[in-house]
Amino acid sequence: MPKTKKSPALNTRDLANRITSITQDLNAANADVALLQRLKDAEVNAKRLERELTDMQKDLSVALADEHDAKQQAAFANIRNMAITSSAPVEDLNPGLLKMTYKVTYETLSYDSSTRRNLWRANSAHSIRYLPDTALKYLIEAKPELIPQRIMDLAPGKPAEAIHQYIQAIRRGYLSS
Repeated sequence: MPKTKKSPALNTRDLANRITSITQDLNAANADVALLQRLKDAEVNAKRLERELTDMQKDLSVALADEHDAKQQAAFANIRNMAITSSAPVEDLNPGLLKMTYKVTYETLSYDSSTRRNLWRANSAHSIRYLPDTALKYLIEAKPELIPQRIMDLAPGKPAEAIHQYIQAIRRGYLSS
């Protein structure tokens, strides 16, 4: 009588289970190796990404500044011939800053429907305080040399701050020191 072999189904099942278990362990080990490699590269990648982020932020700042300048130049292109004249009450020989009147005259490019063209139109404001925003920005940023010295003395070298302080003083009715 021939020798009987062990049940092949039992052995193959055990082998298949063992293969499945080892395959899962191998996949986990490979995932751990990949994670370890990423962790080893993490410091170098973080420094590279930090440099890229800094460069991109600088590029964005430059692009935004250029865009702002282009918009401002386009708005300023519609204003020309700005002038400021000052006057004081006749009876006051040495008027203070708040008694002075600063009339601003300028020209803006406006559409004329009768001629269907853009034409230069004269404008005026009886005080710097009443200038439209675009004209005020034009005065501060494009023509700060037109700002009267008495106003500039409020914040020397800072036209925007000087105008702001002047307008605040006009609203309050007094200059704060």
